[in-house]
Amino acid sequence: MRSKVMSLIQKAGVARMLTLLNRRAGKRPVVVFHRVHPKFDHLTQPIHPNEFREFLDLMLRLYVPYTMDDINTTEERACFITFDDATLDFYEYVYPILKEMKVPATLFVPVNSIQKQERIWNNELMHAALFATKDEATYEVDDYVVKVRKDAELDELLQIIKTLNSAPSQSASIVSDLTRTLNAEKSEWAQPMSWSQIEEVSQNGVLIGSHSLDHLSYEFMLPDEAINDSNSSQAQITKMMGEKPMTFAFPMGHVNHLDAVKRNYKIVCSTEPRLYNINENGPVPRISIYDTTAPEMLLRMTGFHSLIRP
Repeated sequence: MRSKVMSLIQKAGVARMLTLLNRRAGKRPVVVFHRVHPKFDHLTQPIHPNEFREFLDLMLRLYVPYTMDDINTTEERACFITFDDATLDFYEYVYPILKEMKVPATLFVPVNSIQKQERIWNNELMHAALFATKDEATYEVDDYVVKVRKDAELDELLQIIKTLNSAPSQSASIVSDLTRTLNAEKSEWAQPMSWSQIEEVSQNGVLIGSHSLDHLSYEFMLPDEAINDSNSSQAQITKMMGEKPMTFAFPMGHVNHLDAVKRNYKIVCSTEPRLYNINENGPVPRISIYDTTAPEMLLRMTGFHSLIRP
């Protein structure tokens, strides 16, 4: 029912109307995706490749896509497609579509995930719950207890991730311990890209940005830790790619120590769900899109959902 309603709204011209109003107001959409994959899971909620292709087709009728280094282009039809986390499905499912349709995009890379060929820690937690062979695992840390159930619901894991964000230096080790206890099966689910794959996409219309070293939230970092993390991730990407990234996306959208991060980056992104106002000075807001239909994706990038759910 929802998909039919969104399709009817889009066909009625609502997306086009909102797009025109946004242009007059100097607003432009920046959207962020995480996973595109033909197999659905209830935790990362990937978009099906067919829906992603259809979304791009609809989007190109209204917008001209750019990479994030052109955020202040004078092109009034500009929009910006971004991806976080650099999981392998970007290379397998997104990149071929982008290349075929000649759509530029920006990919934010969590450096140590690529370097070590390990999932980012929050994806590892979700993988453990999805592929667990044991019923549950418990970890006591300081004054709280972390408990993960096999086949846990998304809200449960998001609460655990929120808890672990308050202890960023321990997050990865705690998740590793939980994964061992749950005895999760090995799989290719949400595995990272390789540096050679990142190099390839960067030669074909994909701008590479930093998504920190270990995808740890900056919310609870000290200023020196944030400076070291953002600087080190930039240096490592420069070493591997031969070009310094000047765009940065805060892990999980948690903006903190902004002035410190902006010392080395020209463009810094959050996941605040609203349209970008041309030449605004703060972090660039990005509208997150997860599993849904192409018409609803288009409506979401116009700000439609913020109008019906303020």
